[in-house]
Amino acid sequence: MILFEERLRKVMGMISFIREGGPIVLIIAITSLIGLFLFFERFIYVMYVKRKTTSIVENFKKLLRQRRIGQIRQICKNASDPVSSITMKLIDSKRESGDLSGDTLALLIENEMIRIQRNYRLISMIITISPLLGLLGTVTGMIKIFNSIAPIQGGGIAYKAELASGISEALYTTVAGLVVAILLSILMSFLWELTDKLEAIITEGVHDVANFLSELPNEEVR
Repeated sequence: MILFEERLRKVMGMISFIREGGPIVLIIAITSLIGLFLFFERFIYVMYVKRKTTSIVENFKKLLRQRRIGQIRQICKNASDPVSSITMKLIDSKRESGDLSGDTLALLIENEMIRIQRNYRLISMIITISPLLGLLGTVTGMIKIFNSIAPIQGGGIAYKAELASGISEALYTTVAGLVVAILLSILMSFLWELTDKLEAIITEGVHDVANFLSELPNEEVR
């Protein structure tokens, strides 16, 4: 019961924060939720690929030793991870021209990393615009404050309420924008580090597969 009451107070506090901060705080809150969703979606995918890459490379190397190219192709068709996609293209390249040069490998890896980094730019855009939205809220809050300086019909209570509303909007939007930008910046820094490690693992694994594949005669791949 106490835990429920504490959570309820936190929720009510967040609602009050958004209400006092005005519509721009609500916009910042929505963009932050979008940014967090995109981050966790990519984080889960990167961790999944990182865990799967080592095992699938070992499996492909084992099948290549056994000259079981058809089984590798079948696995690649049913999989969606970067190593399977690259391996499938390597086999096709080997069958068509026998070209497994370093430039070909680098291009294939680069294309897969672009696909892995999907939505990274959108998250970076949210990081950039969040403080700007906070600044916009500060400006609109200041406008309210200046408007409240003018005589308000009804007396001092209305004046004080309008002044407090303007100050709240000016401060809350600034805080909200900065918090979102700082939080997502930290998370993206961590995600980029994971992505760099994943790229190194994929590169090493793909080169191992390419080396095994290059040792096979072209007729066996066909």
